[in-house]
Amino acid sequence: MISKTLRIGIYGVSGVGKTTLAQALSRYENVVNCYDGSSIIAQVVAGGLDEFKQATSKQKQAHRAAAITELHGLHSQHRKHTVVSGHYSFIQAGGYDIAWTQADAKFYDVIFFLHKPSDDIKAQLQNDAHRHARFTEAELAQWQDVERQGLAECCSAGNIRFVELDGRLPQAVLTKTMIQHISELVLQRFAAEIVAHQKSVALFDCDGTLNHCDIYDFSPEESLSARVTELFKRYESYCFDAFFDVSQYLDSHQRSQLMQTTFNAARQDLSIHPKAIDVIKALKAQDTLIVFISCGFPALWQAQCQLADYVIGGASFGLCGCIVTNESKTQLADIIKQHSLPLSAFGNGRVDLGMLLHSDQATYIFKDQANPKHLSILAGHEALNVVKLEDF
Repeated sequence: MISKTLRIGIYGVSGVGKTTLAQALSRYENVVNCYDGSSIIAQVVAGGLDEFKQATSKQKQAHRAAAITELHGLHSQHRKHTVVSGHYSFIQAGGYDIAWTQADAKFYDVIFFLHKPSDDIKAQLQNDAHRHARFTEAELAQWQDVERQGLAECCSAGNIRFVELDGRLPQAVLTKTMIQHISELVLQRFAAEIVAHQKSVALFDCDGTLNHCDIYDFSPEESLSARVTELFKRYESYCFDAFFDVSQYLDSHQRSQLMQTTFNAARQDLSIHPKAIDVIKALKAQDTLIVFISCGFPALWQAQCQLADYVIGGASFGLCGCIVTNESKTQLADIIKQHSLPLSAFGNGRVDLGMLLHSDQATYIFKDQANPKHLSILAGHEALNVVKLEDF
């Protein structure tokens, strides 16, 4: 289940690759619904696209606004990320027909603008039997400039994130870039809600900090944990690419019997250490907002919602609609501190160090023995507690 859903636009001129990129995202069907803007317009106009093309500019604006209303309904109904392929403008005699409306400005959370060299787009249009290639390379280049400038200005005015994507990059890279931005925006949505309470905040890493276990400890086979560890070890640090590789692996196996068995075992046996519960209850008594944040699976911690005000997590984009990383935890801590709210953080591993360093009060928890490298990084913190879990 996705806790925070986004409304996402993929924009660019005809032939730039919007449909292909949307198709790459649509494979995450549990968390993403993809729509073609023209198809939505065809649904809301009685005579379809043929009637729409014959309409006046004023009528077209009304039809486009009606299409956005339809998308609002679909977004609310399905509670997934809504991805829409669209145009800012169309070439017409003597200028451009601007397709963007005030309704668009109120709908989107992020616009990804896909661009390519005009000769690449020209070649794509010529190879596409369903399109005509009447545009010259110069016209395509100018059209892209109009779209880029217009969208950038509209997004700036509407507080919409605007991201440019180089369509020459491999499809896998473009998809990963989009997922990274989506994940950051999901976390920012959580952060905005958290700081709105204007309370002290306590951030708790989940796996290994609130108990002895990691989700993979519940696997009946060592292969799951070993494979995840192997993927992380390919990188020198816990960068987004490492978390994305793990997400891809988990997404590809999320319906396997091994994953289901692991999840079922975790749901039955995952629990918070009694000493950690005492600490959380003491903080709640002081009117502190409790936030569980994990680079794992938030659904497994939802049962603890009587203790946590927020549960944030995501090891799998295909399951959670975002990927939470060490950078995510640090980003959340930074946003809280920017609002001058007292912040305490509790963590046990390398992915928690940034969050701990950016907090007012940091508690580093270890199971058997504290990691000297972690303690060296945290050594400069003025309010650091190092505690064994049993003594938490």
